[in-house]
Amino acid sequence: MTSNLLSQFGWLAVTLLIGSLQIIASVLFLRERHIGPMLMLAGAILSLLAGIGIRVMVVYMATVSDFNPAIFPAISALGFLGSLLFFIGLLLLALHRRGLAARITELETILNSQQGSN
Repeated sequence: MTSNLLSQFGWLAVTLLIGSLQIIASVLFLRERHIGPMLMLAGAILSLLAGIGIRVMVVYMATVSDFNPAIFPAISALGFLGSLLFFIGLLLLALHRRGLAARITELETILNSQQGSN
């Protein structure tokens, strides 16, 4: 094997590590019953599959002489879509939590004003 093929295994390991961390974060947030963690999980899975697909295609391209590289833009677009879904889900989750924190603050203020008047 050449050094280029060996480096693809390193990149595959990094892709698997990052993808698994994204999936773990998504699963931990799934208990909140909000659309954000579901989008995060879908995006993490798509991104992981695209990352694995790119690495497999590079290794396959190096071993086969008549490979058509037209599939690379499709796999890259799939990875971009996965990353976009993950970050949109993360943004929605952060906005949801921010709204909950603001509501809790308002309720505490109302409770304190009611206790002060009694």
